[in-house]
Amino acid sequence: MVIWLTGRQGAGKTTLAKILHNILDEKLNKVILLDGDKLREVLGNQNYDNDSRSALAMTYARLSNMLSQQGATVICATVSMFHSVREWNRSNNAQYFEVYIKVEPDVLIKRNQKQLYSEAALNNKNYLHGYDIPFEEPLAPDLILNNNGLETPLEAVNKIVMELIK
Repeated sequence: MVIWLTGRQGAGKTTLAKILHNILDEKLNKVILLDGDKLREVLGNQNYDNDSRSALAMTYARLSNMLSQQGATVICATVSMFHSVREWNRSNNAQYFEVYIKVEPDVLIKRNQKQLYSEAALNNKNYLHGYDIPFEEPLAPDLILNNNGLETPLEAVNKIVMELIK
């Protein structure tokens, strides 16, 4: 199975993915967490323009698919705001579960994780989805989590787990 956690930069994907990994790892064999930021380091890709992001997202999708075909449950936490990537995932993974971690822009700016949004405001360009590059909001995710701070990360992850066991 591939569990695809997607959302804008600073939405909480990594935090939720780590908690989800810990919970599933206690119940299942071979649970693998792929984090977009870590994968970017491993792959040596530091390009943030839209074309580079799209190509990298397809790399994540293919890697997730390959690992799931080997019997792993793969949690992939990535921005990957491209319809084509999510469509590829749905077409190529026998078991695919997409979670859109939605956060209002004003909350992201207040959080300002990794100073992404303040740097973007200063530089007028920082390659942030929904800020200065196109943002393709998921059309049909299996679950939408509104991560605006009204529930704890564990409460949010429990919603994912409940949907997975339905």
